[in-house]
Formats: sequence, C-alpha cells, structure tokens
Amino acid sequence: MPTIVIAEEIFNYLKENSSGDWLKVPIHLIGHSRGTSVNARIAHELGIYGIWVDHFTCLDPQPVTHCSDWEVRIYENILFADNNYRKKDVAAPPWGEPVDGTYQRLLNGIVTGNGYYCDPIGRTFNGTAHEQVHTYYHGTIPGDACVDHVLVQPEWYGSKYPTRHTGYYFSRIAMGNRYAYDDTGIPPSINPRDGLHYKLAGSANNRTQLDYLSATWPNTTFKPFEDKKDYTLEAGKPVNFTYYYQDAQRDLHVSLALDNDTNPFNDADNNCYKIINDSPIDKTKSDTVSGEATFTWTPKDIDKGRHYVQIKAYDDKGNVRYDYLLKPITVNVTSQVLSDLVIEGFSVTPASGEPGSSATVTFTIRNKGGGVAYPSLTNIRLSPSNSNVTTNDPLLASIETPQIAAGATYLINQKVTIPEVDTSGTYYVVSERKPAEG
Repeated sequence: MPTIVIAEEIFNYLKENSSGDWLKVPIHLIGHSRGTSVNARIAHELGIYGIWVDHFTCLDPQPVTHCSDWEVRIYENILFADNNYRKKDVAAPPWGEPVDGTYQRLLNGIVTGNGYYCDPIGRTFNGTAHEQVHTYYHGTIPGDACVDHVLVQPEWYGSKYPTRHTGYYFSRIAMGNRYAYDDTGIPPSINPRDGLHYKLAGSANNRTQLDYLSATWPNTTFKPFEDKKDYTLEAGKPVNFTYYYQDAQRDLHVSLALDNDTNPFNDADNNCYKIINDSPIDKTKSDTVSGEATFTWTPKDIDKGRHYVQIKAYDDKGNVRYDYLLKPITVNVTSQVLSDLVIEGFSVTPASGEPGSSATVTFTIRNKGGGVAYPSLTNIRLSPSNSNVTTNDPLLASIETPQIAAGATYLINQKVTIPEVDTSGTYYVVSERKPAEG
C-alpha cells in the first residue's frame, strides 16, 4: 500500500476524532524506514492548513518508489529536521537515504547489525542494521538500555557523542540547542543548526515550498537564549524575547505570559498565569516564517521566582497555537523594597454574644511600606489573650487577601460565628497574616 494512503488515513483520523488540542501545541513527527514517508505526507497535509511541525525526525528513511510512496521532503512548515541514516554500501539492504535540509548523521560503519540481544522471553535475534537505526535513536533517550530486543551499544556513540547529545537530545523535552554548531571537535563536522528552517538559521533556503491556499492557523515560536545564564533575570532590568510567527491567510495577534507549567490548557484556572504584554501584538499575514521579531519586557519585584514563558498566536476566527521558551526563567530581586502592613479601624459588631450567634468583623489593611505586599491569608481567631495568640485558638475565618500595592488599602468585612468556649468571660478577636501557599 502506498504511504500516501496510510498518511491520509492517519491525518483524517486525527483531524476528525480528536479534540483538536494536539494542533495547538508543538508537533514532533518521528518515522522509521517507510514510516518517514508517511510522516512526510502528514507534514505536507499539516502545511496545507498552515500548521507548523516543530520537529521532524527521520530514521533510515526508505520510501519504496515502485510502490508510489511519498517522497521524503522537508517542507517549509517544518522548523527543525534531523536524519539518522545508512546509505547504500556493502552491508545488507534495506538502506536509508540522505534528506536535504536536515541535521543528519551517516551511520555507515557505526550501526552494522552486530550487537547483543536482550529479550527476556528468549529471542536470540538482534535485528538488522536497518532495524537497529531505530534502536540507535532510542539509545539517545535516557532510560532502559534494552530496546527492540537489542542492547543499546555505547560504541555507537563513541568519542563524538559520549553523552549521547544527539538524536532525542534535540527534542523539545530534552531541550538541546538546535541553533548550535558542532562543538565536539571530532570529524565529521555535523551542525545541528543545518536542520533549522532557513528563516530561523539565517541561511539559504533549505525547505520545499507549500501551497497555503487552505491555511487557517496562526503559529509562533521562541528563539532560545544563547547562553544558559541568560535564563536568569534581574527585576528592573529589561530582557528581549526573540520570536517568529506566521499566518498565511490572515493577520494574527501574539501574546506572552508567565506560567508555572507548560500546559496551556489550564491557563483560565491558573492563578500563576500572567500575561506580560500590555496589549496584543498585531502581526500581518505572511507566506513564510517571519524574520526575527522582538518583545522587550522588564520584570518587576512581584515577578520574583521561576517561570515558564508562554507565547501564543491567535486570530479573529478563534484559532490558536502555543509554544514555550525552551527553558524556564528565574527572576531575582537584588534590592527589594519592603511592604509594611498595618490594621486600621478594627471593630466587632456586636461586641458580645452567645456561642452560635453571629458577629461581623470589620477592618482595613493598609500597606504603609514602599514595596508591594504579595497575596496572603488573613486569619481571624478568638483568643483569651491579645498578646499570646496560638494556632490552638479557634479559627473564625481564613480570608484570601490579594496583592496590596504600596500606599493602598484592602477592606475586610467578614461575618463569623462565635464558637463554643470552656468558660464565659472576655475574649479577643484577633487577625493574623500568613503568606499564601503555592
């Protein structure tokens, strides 16, 4: 069966039988042998709809031409492509083939079909060289050393990649630097950036053109920072985020946000999600990936902590795609101005009552300091002492108090129920502040 038929079945199933969320996040297609041909056709179909493929991986690609298999090409909607292959030589077929526009490693003389089986159920066949290219890629993923019934062989990676910084290392999860040049010092020179889209790499065109007549999706992605130290920021000092975008059919909007994870589908209920651009960044439609665009942001003291940075592209039709900066950022505060919270106008109405009756506690929290007061919990307790309040004293209410700017106030007007006490007498209603959790 031609791979184009298989690819159409897969693409139509995904399009019709899923929620569509998979289209909104970075896509990684991995194919072995004829499977690479299947994926090439899927990438082509995604491209027709204007959807970027973040990563396209070829493992000994071998379309069968006399079966009318789809040719393996790297289309202009693919941001990064890599190829691990064996070309035709004296070894046994089938062979893979080189693919233009990829970061590729020739495995002739490296993956040869030799090795050691490791099947717990007694299989004694360690696979052909063509099959072991699949195993070679698995060996770049931290984990089990036994894959495809074959023992992953350290000699496959040798002195050039002793830490196995190839293959899966350049996936979004492993966070390898796709923009890098070969820094191993060991021939042959293989530059990861050779697999980048030419717009991202600033190089000659290395992509196959697409027909965007049906394109309906906006796209965007970050360029990672050049040095790992650049992911550590200081409040009050501006930072430039470089990004790319594309919508082939209509204008689009871009926004950036801080997040506490890389799940864009929980943003609405996530108190840690914070948009950092004051208004949508409007962009015009483009037939190809844009050139570099820059957004400058100055973190504040309140942004202190570790964050993932999300970028979102969306249009007026409701189509949206998300991406995240390759690694999280950390915002440090070197000279933080402190807050100073005081309680004003504290009253309890009525001033006396029986257990089970209600009273209203009213007071104002004022920030007299020069810095922001971060969100907190304000507890109200009933205590026999106004100077020695403990956690054993009955808790009447716990109130989520929002951030209070310098000089600002926050009014609390809380109804409480008077609890049972051991003895009658005078008791104090006391407020206390605790930092908010999370």
